[in-house]
Parts: sequence; C-alpha cells; structure tokens
Amino acid sequence: MSLKIAHLVGPDIHGGAARGALWLHEALLDHHISSHLFVQYQTKEDQAHQNVTSIIKRKSVSDYLLKADRLLLKRYFKRDRTSLFSPGLYGGLLDKIDNLNEFDIIHLHWINGGFLTIKSFSMINKPIVWTIRDMWPFTGGCHYSLDCENYKSGCGACPQLGSQFDQDLSYQCFNFKQSSYGENIYPVAISPWLQKCMSESKLFHHKKVEMIFNGVKTSQFKKIDKTDARKKLGLPTDKVLIATGAINLMGDKRKGFSQFSQALSLLNPDFDVVLFGSDEVSKANFKQTIYNFGKINNEVLAQVYSAIDVFVAPSIQEAFGKTIVEAMSCGAPVVTFDNSGAANLISSGENGYTAKYLDHEDLADKIKQAVKLSETCSQNCRKYAEENFSLEHLSREYIALYKRILN
Repeated sequence: MSLKIAHLVGPDIHGGAARGALWLHEALLDHHISSHLFVQYQTKEDQAHQNVTSIIKRKSVSDYLLKADRLLLKRYFKRDRTSLFSPGLYGGLLDKIDNLNEFDIIHLHWINGGFLTIKSFSMINKPIVWTIRDMWPFTGGCHYSLDCENYKSGCGACPQLGSQFDQDLSYQCFNFKQSSYGENIYPVAISPWLQKCMSESKLFHHKKVEMIFNGVKTSQFKKIDKTDARKKLGLPTDKVLIATGAINLMGDKRKGFSQFSQALSLLNPDFDVVLFGSDEVSKANFKQTIYNFGKINNEVLAQVYSAIDVFVAPSIQEAFGKTIVEAMSCGAPVVTFDNSGAANLISSGENGYTAKYLDHEDLADKIKQAVKLSETCSQNCRKYAEENFSLEHLSREYIALYKRILN
C-alpha cells in the first residue's frame, strides 16, 4: 500500500516537538513513504531537509494575526504567567496549505501558537493521527495541568488562569473542543502515563488511545569517550559531573530547577554541575562549580551527555522527556521524579533511578546512587535507548497504524 502522509507541527523545525516530528518524517522517507512536513515559520534550515515546507514568515501580516489568540488571556490578571496556556480560538493556517486533500492521513503534532485552531478539526475530512505531546489536546487550554484534574470532568474555574468563574475561558475552550473533535481523530500518546491521563479525560475516554514512544535519533546521540568529550568542552577530567538542562530552564517552573537546586545543596561540593538550555542561570546558593553552556546544537549536546556522569531531569510534570532518552543514548544514567511520563523511561538500577515526587532529599540520594551506577551502566543505557526509542522501530509502529486506519 502506498502512503502519503502530511505532518503538521509548529512553530518551526527547532523546537522539541518539531524535532520529534522531523525525525519521524525523515525515518518515514527512509521507508520510502511519501511524507511531507509542514511547519509554521520559514527558516533557512528548511531547505536542507527533504519535503519540508514552511507556511509563513515571521513578522508577516499572518504572523501578527496569529497573536490575537493571546489577547484572550489579558483579562485574567491573576493567571500563572510561568505556565503555558493556549486558547486555540483565533488564528489558523490550514487554508494556506493548498494540497492538503492530496494526502491519505493528516498527522498532527504540536499545533499551538495559532498554527491550527480548535475549529480547524472540523475542516479536515481525512483521518487525523494526532501525536499528543502534552496535555493541551484534552484540557481547557493548559499544556500541563499540574495538580488539577478538571480535564476528567470538564474545565472551568481554572487555577492556572487564577479564575473562580465556572464558565471561564477554560470552560469555553473545553466545550468547543468537545463539539469540534470528530470521529476521524486517532490519538497517540508518547508515554504510558500520558495514555492513562488521556483515557481518563472527558475528551478522549471514548477513544482507543494508542501509545508509541517518542523517537530519538540514536545515530546522532551516541557516546564518545568521556575524557575526550570533557577536553573538547573544557570540562575537568577528574571531577564527578552532574547535568540538567531544558529550554527555558529557569523561567518554566514545571522544569523543576528549584528542586534540582535544593538537591544540589545536599550533595558533595566537589561535584561539578553542567547546565544547558538557558543563557542566563543564577548561581546563587550553589556551592558547586557551575558550567553553563546555554543554548547549544545537537552535536555539542551529544558531547555534553557523553562527558557527564549523571543527567537529572527534575520536571514537576512531563509527558515524555526527550533529554532523558538523549542522555541515555549517550551512555549517561538519569534521575527523575516518579510521578509522570518521564518515570516511564527509567528502568531502576539499570539506566537510572526515580525519586519520590517533589522530594529533593530523595532526589539528592538518587543522584548519589546514580553516580555509583554510572561506572558500570553506560552500555545498558545505550542498549535501552536503542531497543525502545530508535526511530527505525517507532516509524514502523506508525506505518502499521496508518495501514490499520486506512484498511
């Protein structure tokens, strides 16, 4: 059976979700599938990738129109500005993709920021495979619900909006989703934890929710000699190195940097700390030596993972945790909390440990255990990543899903 697949992901090919979509797209091309990737913004890098099309330019008229969606949040003065909330009511670029009806399946990934609106779903008359990469598709607008479980019964009085009004913006968005989602949606969770949340949600409880892990380019994220990696990066060769990193590491409280900082206060000051993802990181109250690499490309990132002894992913809530698998693929054990999708990636004592949720003392203890584990587990980490998260394996799962849907 010949397949023609259109992937839609925003905003460009550089974000975490976009990288996952791009790698899957390229893996499908390797399987001789006619795969096309549509991204929101035009970049020079698009030209280096086969069948990647960007729809609009930044700072264009269309770009400014997309930002109207954010204006809906202005009246919520008490909202949590550290958490991402997307109404999904204004914007939409679906009409700018002229040939969408030529494809057998429309594969959605992260479609917020005005790329698609909730209304867009009623405009697509093809089967929709939707790789769910956070909680937005089944909430009233938040991307991570944290301690709130309103998505199980219907949203309203949203804590992230700072609202006590039952029929607030989250209520409106939730109900609009309920009326717009059609039977042609085939949802795919990227972790067992996210699959469970979706199956318990009011918007997807009636659906069969597939589970296919996120894929990582294990050919790119592979271990090099630890001493060589440290010398290339200017890191000490005789110290234990603990690392953490994420986009907006300091600004997004969900990433758990404060928990990581508290755990560091309990660790040996002779340990050195490696950070990446944010250019500005406060060094206040750190007794360890800090090396901050800021925003780096994948080649340097693979060197960082190869150089360290332990990677810590202290997110308060995470659907998957791509950095976890990237680190394991480079031979580094990982420590994370035991409460969400990141925990699904850890085989305790083999490739890392899970700490009790929000318990920084246990997090520190598990980091110390992982330091000891790092001396022997490098091959186990790499093997686990290859067996569970390789794009070759996961792309075959998607191809099988496409064929089941079309048959």
